[in-house]
Amino acid sequence: MKEFSILVVDDEQDVFLVTKLIASTINVDVEDLKLHYVNCAKDACNFLSEHQEIGLVILDIVMESDDAGFKVVDFIRNKLLDTSVHIVIRSGKTGTIPEQYLHLAKGINGYINKLDFTRIDLEKLVNQAIKEQS
Repeated sequence: MKEFSILVVDDEQDVFLVTKLIASTINVDVEDLKLHYVNCAKDACNFLSEHQEIGLVILDIVMESDDAGFKVVDFIRNKLLDTSVHIVIRSGKTGTIPEQYLHLAKGINGYINKLDFTRIDLEKLVNQAIKEQS
């Protein structure tokens, strides 16, 4: 695979900057790894509507609302009908999925704690997404 694109959705820009730094050190089977960033659910939905090449979405849940990230998952899976993009929740707040979003649990490919996110984690996530999309 020549190119692979990641969308980071998080209301903390520092989280994206750290992810970008980590991404520059990982070993993945692509020639060009592209990172994109938006800071809210609405912008994520707009971006994804215009960029079908995204292979991995690293998504915070609690942004402008407590369920903003779930709204993005719902948009991807039920409005765009995209089942190929990997969605990984990266949140610092653990808890239960609100009842209205329980049906989305099977549409989420993984969860990682924001505070424990490492280079190895990103490398595994990207390689897994690449493998499943090849």
